[in-house]
Amino acid sequence: MGTTTPRGRKPEQALADRDDVEMEEIRRYVREMPDTELLRFGMTAKFLCSLEATVDLPPPERVRLRLTEAQAEWERRNPGLPLNPSLMS
Repeated sequence: MGTTTPRGRKPEQALADRDDVEMEEIRRYVREMPDTELLRFGMTAKFLCSLEATVDLPPPERVRLRLTEAQAEWERRNPGLPLNPSLMS
């Protein structure tokens, strides 16, 4: 029999559940930001995903998710307004 968490779930299942919760927390967080703060948040995440910050390593998954969610929120708020590539793209 495999290992389970205190709630009877497999560790992989608990991790997936946590990732879903974290994604929802990020979405909720960016939804509440004013546009200027959203742009700043996205630019910070973009920098943390860049080669300058990661030094030849892939960016941490959490940072990549933050950038993705910031971009998605910008698109949701401004469907016809292109985002300058130097900002969050």
